[in-house]
Amino acid sequence: MASLLRVKRKSIDMKVMGVDGTETRVTSSVNVQVHSRSNQSLINMECLVMKKITGTVPSNYINISNWPIPTDLDLADPEFNRPHGVDLLIGIGHFFGLLKTGKVKLANELPYLQETVYGWVVGGLINPTGWQYTIGHCNVAVQQAELSELIERFWESEELPSFSKLSSEEAECEEIFQRTHSRDSTGKYIVRLPFRANVDHLGDSKQHAIQRFSYLEKKFQRQPDLKAAYCAFIDEYVKLGHCRVIGTSEKEDDGFYLPHHAILKPTSSTTKLRTVFDASAKSTSGLSLNDTLMVGATIQPALFDIILRFRIHLFVLTGDISKMYRMVNVHPEHTRFQRILWRTDPKDSLQTLELTTVTYGTAAAPFLATRSLIQLVLDESHAHPLAAGIVKNDFYIDDVLTGAETLEELVAVRKDLDVLLSKGGHTA
Repeated sequence: MASLLRVKRKSIDMKVMGVDGTETRVTSSVNVQVHSRSNQSLINMECLVMKKITGTVPSNYINISNWPIPTDLDLADPEFNRPHGVDLLIGIGHFFGLLKTGKVKLANELPYLQETVYGWVVGGLINPTGWQYTIGHCNVAVQQAELSELIERFWESEELPSFSKLSSEEAECEEIFQRTHSRDSTGKYIVRLPFRANVDHLGDSKQHAIQRFSYLEKKFQRQPDLKAAYCAFIDEYVKLGHCRVIGTSEKEDDGFYLPHHAILKPTSSTTKLRTVFDASAKSTSGLSLNDTLMVGATIQPALFDIILRFRIHLFVLTGDISKMYRMVNVHPEHTRFQRILWRTDPKDSLQTLELTTVTYGTAAAPFLATRSLIQLVLDESHAHPLAAGIVKNDFYIDDVLTGAETLEELVAVRKDLDVLLSKGGHTA
């Protein structure tokens, strides 16, 4: 019917559940206007598109020659007794609004006549002679796909889906985030690191960090361009407030020191130097910072799914969030686990810098960054419905692949996305 009417379809991903739990995946919906042939009634409906709603109704021909149906009655389906396919199934959301006051019982062993905005319909039990039921039909109900397949999609913008399918550690990580996250005056999120119980057994890490930094300084001597780029990176880190200098009065040994090094990508058109903070470096106890951190669940759609949806759109949009990890702040009580050593001149004393944002290289960083992004949707989706769906379904880490059917719609999506992200301190 959708093809016959040539109505515009919208991509969705839902399941239709039938009797005995049978499932059918629905991938598109349409908006239609249903008019009455007998009056001015007009109802707008959003309908799911399926290959087949149910079998023929009724399943067998019914002889109604002896039924006392008035000949001048306006029947919604004059051939209701003949088996036909079903083109449209109207759900309970509209059903009671279609009923009118008229209702007649034809006879003790015959069904009812019920008046509706579309005319009179026939329904109920019958006890015919020489006819028996051979096929039973059950209407369907719609529910969203199960968590095990679509947790990352977060179709419901008001609340998170159930986490019953997560491992115990992933569930604990989620619980810590929900219980401890907050926002500052600018809208940025503040999170705590999801530690395991063995965090108390972290040993000394400063001496190893000093040794690794000495190797980095020797590399700077051989590669002045690398040093210049590295110094610019650290300077930016400080200027943006993403780290702070630890004063001499603070406990410099009361924390974890991350060795760091550079990865060069000369062919990159954007970031040619990336500094990697090595949270897997071992302390004197044999534990690294990553050994004490829970990783958290993957809460974004699979990249394959995003790319498939991306190919459907007529007009497309790509982009990324600038410095996504560093737009999420770490609670001051936990920043001591993100310390690094630095100096621009080997003649100077080593400085201790404390990274104050989610740090690339730590095991929990992807979860904390993406979970904060999803939380932004949960907190602000009421004002930004267009962007909310994009963030939930079309983001892979900090990259977005999305689109629309018209250029005007895509421009509106882009504007709404910019405003939503800015409320969390992000810039696309």
